[in-house]
Amino acid sequence: MTDGAGIPLAQVIDEANRHDVKLLSATLDGVLIQRPEPDGERLEQLCLDAAYDSTPVYKERVARHYWPHVRSRGQERLEKEILPGYRARR
Repeated sequence: MTDGAGIPLAQVIDEANRHDVKLLSATLDGVLIQRPEPDGERLEQLCLDAAYDSTPVYKERVARHYWPHVRSRGQERLEKEILPGYRARR
């Protein structure tokens, strides 16, 4: 897990064949900086890819007061159809 500038905030080490979704809780628990207390007005941002587009992950994010930014499955394909010259941001 990194911040917007790519600086590591947390890491979890596990087997290579373990799916990232199964490590979400451990990764969020391992964040080394203290987060501000949630005040209802401003939530911490959490950007995830389509692999994290599931109900259990959504509940985990909400319980931890993160504002979710998750690209839903098929969204990139739709943007390619709608926007001429669209390229994925990677």
